[in-house]
Amino acid sequence: MAYPHWTMFEVIDEDLYEFSRQVEFEQPNFRTYSVALVRLYLSIGSEIDVVAKLLCQRDGVDPKAESIDQYRKSLQPKYPHLATLTIFLRPIPERDKGLTPWDAWNNTPPANPTWWTVHNKVKHERGGWSPCITYLLLQARASKRLFATQISDFSARSSVR
Repeated sequence: MAYPHWTMFEVIDEDLYEFSRQVEFEQPNFRTYSVALVRLYLSIGSEIDVVAKLLCQRDGVDPKAESIDQYRKSLQPKYPHLATLTIFLRPIPERDKGLTPWDAWNNTPPANPTWWTVHNKVKHERGGWSPCITYLLLQARASKRLFATQISDFSARSSVR
């Protein structure tokens, strides 16, 4: 299997789509909580970690990077537009309102995205998450999409669909 991360991305995407048939991904539902959403959130965060590490290794920027801070320091110079890319996701009905999941990397000083910080709280504390798990899940999913597509040709694009 040449791209195992892509297969995992598709499986997670299918699960997310199936869940959206029961709960619409719209602003009034962003406070929706379920164990299924937490499982998806943890899966996406784990995949982001794996693919970010692979990108650092593949591109030779820091083959030993093992944390989000190291990924940021390694990947941001190589992909300077990453923090400004807007992702448009289905099945979100408000498609014109894209997500910029890595925009915190443009802060001064650079910060990690809220969805990543909450992901770590969910992973390690199992009770320290925001009540807006659905919205955070969508942010994480948008981030995964960027990494799953191997961060190709950012200089020519400002959005991904």
